[in-house]
Amino acid sequence: MIEEKGIDDEQASDLPEDMEPDGKSAHTAGNGVPDADAQSMSASAIAAMRARKDREERERKTEAEAHKLGLQAKLQRLDVGERAKHARGGDQETRMILIRDSNKLVALGVLQNPKLTLHEIEMFAASRNVNEEILREIAGNKDWIKSYSVILALVNNPKTPVPMCLTFLSKLMTRDLRFVARNKGVPEVIRTTAKRLSNRRSF
Repeated sequence: MIEEKGIDDEQASDLPEDMEPDGKSAHTAGNGVPDADAQSMSASAIAAMRARKDREERERKTEAEAHKLGLQAKLQRLDVGERAKHARGGDQETRMILIRDSNKLVALGVLQNPKLTLHEIEMFAASRNVNEEILREIAGNKDWIKSYSVILALVNNPKTPVPMCLTFLSKLMTRDLRFVARNKGVPEVIRTTAKRLSNRRSF
């Protein structure tokens, strides 16, 4: 018969300081549940980690905002010709600033930028801070209005000329027509026409 051997004193001395001879952690109760001190340490570590991440995120946002304000101030110091040049060839951050430029030629220059993306066009179409001429240009571009999101953004933008909105209403899905019909931010003629079209589709 083979006799089972336990852990003798010499072997026990080789175990980690936080490990008992029976294999259980010194920070763990007999039922395997961490004791109060271990739980408290874990909670403190998690809280510290979250606080650090929150602080880093705030710092990142502050730096990004400072950079944007600095770029905006730099662009505004340029004359119209230089701003228009930046609009036609600048990066996305520059385009997002200059699309709202008070000078129409500068803002329209952004739409000529070869780096312009469809996602930016969607944002411009939904913006109430752009010149009406920008919305006219977007609405008149056959490639851009192939995007359903662009059409929907134009219809829901109160600055989009009413005649253009009316031509787009028939292209909207019924659920979006119903939303437009309830959107008090658009002209009444747009709401009533959207409601009539959605009701017609219900029959």
